[in-house]
Amino acid sequence: GAVHIPGTPTGADPNSWMLACIGTGVNRYFNANDRTALRYLYQ
Repeated sequence: GAVHIPGTPTGADPNSWMLACIGTGVNRYFNANDRTALRYLYQ
């Protein structure tokens, strides 16, 4: 299983950049949960 990052949801976030399912030619930007996870990983 995945390791939970504090401050992020434990379920799927449909607006997350980390979600692999996205249509061709569609842009997705980092949302608040993505930024929280990135800060946690890279601090």
